[in-house]
Amino acid sequence: MGYDHVLVSKIVEETAHRREKLANLVTTQTGNTKAHIHEGILYRKEVFEFYTKLKLIHPQLEIGVVPGAFGGDIGGGATSAWLYVPTQQYAMLKIGYGGFRARKDYLPAYMIYARGVQNSKYKDWRDQHYMQHSENINTIVAQAKKQLRPYTQAEEAALALSVFRGLVYADKTAALVAEMRASNNILSALRSDVLDELVGLRQAGHVFASRNLCEAVDEYIAKKKAAVEEEALHAHVWYVRIIDRCGEQMAEVLDIYDVAQKDAQDITNSTALIKRYKIDELPETLAGRITLLDMAGTNNGVSGVGLKLSDRVYWVERRGDE
Repeated sequence: MGYDHVLVSKIVEETAHRREKLANLVTTQTGNTKAHIHEGILYRKEVFEFYTKLKLIHPQLEIGVVPGAFGGDIGGGATSAWLYVPTQQYAMLKIGYGGFRARKDYLPAYMIYARGVQNSKYKDWRDQHYMQHSENINTIVAQAKKQLRPYTQAEEAALALSVFRGLVYADKTAALVAEMRASNNILSALRSDVLDELVGLRQAGHVFASRNLCEAVDEYIAKKKAAVEEEALHAHVWYVRIIDRCGEQMAEVLDIYDVAQKDAQDITNSTALIKRYKIDELPETLAGRITLLDMAGTNNGVSGVGLKLSDRVYWVERRGDE
């Protein structure tokens, strides 16, 4: 499964949902010595104490909950929680207290779950690969302190790559399909859902009685694949992240060439291509496309422009020699 990179927006949303859903329960837990109530959420006492110590180290840290593969409720309080900075895209780490070790006979312990942890006792698809444990809170706080680091811009871009490809190129694919259908007499008479069904049958090895239909569908499949690959082959983009630095807003701009040919690791290693601008000094072309994406809204891909991922993060398409 790999590490669970959790968006801050998801934590905020899920925490608000939990607060509303369990509001009546929380009011009955004011005398619960095993739990601590914080902003309408019940946390296991040890979890909140852990968070409090880390917040002294990093005052911007906030705490929230997201239902996941591990962690639950004991005595009315969440046994695990995500820690994040509101202005960042992804949570820094998850903390907890309970039986998070693989063996069931272990005593409850403090836990951190972070992308920077690599526990070689476990395969990287297991949650425990990314965990450290200790029964001593000071020991676990020292371990957690090392993991309190934000995602780099390149890390964020690598994680968002598939989202960008899927949303931005969807309408381009549709335009290519429409053009190919219009140029083929057999396919132009078919409804889209019927054509999709025929494509599925051919890809599964079915042979139609009509040789002409077989050839038309085969040609359509081949041309669509080639056209989409060619369209994406030389796609150049900017990954833009708005940050606050010394009380001033800045834009970090990561240049990514031939994005369709890059994998996540290529992008993670591309930090040398980052440029930084004051907001009012952004190149006019880039600033204009960001304005258009703001108008389109979050996760609404705009052909030839890009995609807004959040209030602070954008994929922006480049054209020609820009």
